[in-house]
Amino acid sequence: MSSDLTHRAGRIGLPMPLTRWGLGLGIAALGLAALFLAKELHIALGFLALAVLVASVNTRVRLVLLVALLPLAHAGIGIESFGGFGLYDIYSGLFLLFFLWRIVVRDLMMIGRFPVLHLTIPMLLFFLPSLLSTSAMAESLKALIQFAVSALTAAGVYYLLREENDDALYRKLLSVLVLVATAVSMYGIYEASSTSIVRILTGRVYFSLFEDVNYYASYLLMALAVSGGLALAARRLAARLAFVGSTAILTVTVVATVSRSALAVLAVLIVAFAAFMLLSQRGAKRFVGFAVLIGFVGALGVVLTTDVGSRLVDLFTLSRRVESVVGGKDASIGQRLTILGVTRRMIEENPVLGVGFGAFEKTFDTYQEGDLSTGLGRSAHNTALRIIAETGVIGFVPSLTFIGVLVFYLARALLRARVGSEQVLTFALLASLCSFILMSLTLDQLFEPHFWVGCGIAVAFAQRAGEWRSSQADASRRT
Repeated sequence: MSSDLTHRAGRIGLPMPLTRWGLGLGIAALGLAALFLAKELHIALGFLALAVLVASVNTRVRLVLLVALLPLAHAGIGIESFGGFGLYDIYSGLFLLFFLWRIVVRDLMMIGRFPVLHLTIPMLLFFLPSLLSTSAMAESLKALIQFAVSALTAAGVYYLLREENDDALYRKLLSVLVLVATAVSMYGIYEASSTSIVRILTGRVYFSLFEDVNYYASYLLMALAVSGGLALAARRLAARLAFVGSTAILTVTVVATVSRSALAVLAVLIVAFAAFMLLSQRGAKRFVGFAVLIGFVGALGVVLTTDVGSRLVDLFTLSRRVESVVGGKDASIGQRLTILGVTRRMIEENPVLGVGFGAFEKTFDTYQEGDLSTGLGRSAHNTALRIIAETGVIGFVPSLTFIGVLVFYLARALLRARVGSEQVLTFALLASLCSFILMSLTLDQLFEPHFWVGCGIAVAFAQRAGEWRSSQADASRRT
């Protein structure tokens, strides 16, 4: 019947089927009704949400929006029992609904094997035994849901990228990641300077909606590695200059966060990129890599060994933080060492099952023994130690296996990559994820979405590059 109506509508010259007319009139009627029941701002937000929903039907738009919303992962909307739950989480839920609909209804679960990412399944299964020893079941169940959502997000990103099978889409997503991170960096600097220009030199600059400066620095470092790769891989001068500018802004912002762990990882990234350029690039890029390496080592030597360096560093809050660490008077370092001792007691008393996945803070006071004078229910500040404390050896081994296989998979892809943009971007993605792994030694980062989205992109990119090489080898054998 509806097809007859549509056919008749077409004959009388209507520009669209009657079903679409009905949908449009329904939305218009809903909007008119809302004018009498809600405020203008709420109406605008509702129509914005509707526009996002409609746009998200397109796979590419969905992936771009997911990457673009990453800086809002810590921006909560006031739900106390879900700390940090906000706009990113709402959209990632929509993303997962589309993904599950696609693989269950459209593809009927004929989805093949997910390289590397399939190892998150044994991770989840081996986290479950820790529930037998948990004293905080609600927190443990919430953590299990968070991990399942994180792993599914990575799988969704990987699957959609492999389905689209388009080289340009990878560059677009990486470019969005870098440009959004750059914009967030500039806004963070603006936030600091709007209070006082001195704050940029003496305070800790960060994007307020990220809430925590160290997690913010971790996100920036991942974007920084990708930005460096895009600058090297860019073919046009304008694009290259734009990404060089982004790299410079991200570097300055990471330094301005005055996060010691971030500064250490930044130093590792600089050396890694310089060494990569020196060993794998040709011409001017190799010379730039050599110059960066020599310049960095020289500047580090000046800062650490001369009065000029100490006077320069004295301009920044960083000097006081570094000096306090060297002198053994840093309160933060002292508290982290105390937390390490508490974590050690947890592991020693629960080596097999742990204290319960997600239950570290709730269990912390039991093992604290009055060692900390400020604050109870502290976090572990180390993702690896947190996993082993919460899930024991049973949960730690598959987690370590996942990280090891991930790094090995990308490193092997790098060694086999074609010289050029494929090789550069593979290195950038590997460096990006490794920067996160290094930062995780000083932070609890198991559920951070920029890591899981980055995993999906990196694994899909590495697999596509491998398939291209296989097809080239087959073609050469045939000829």
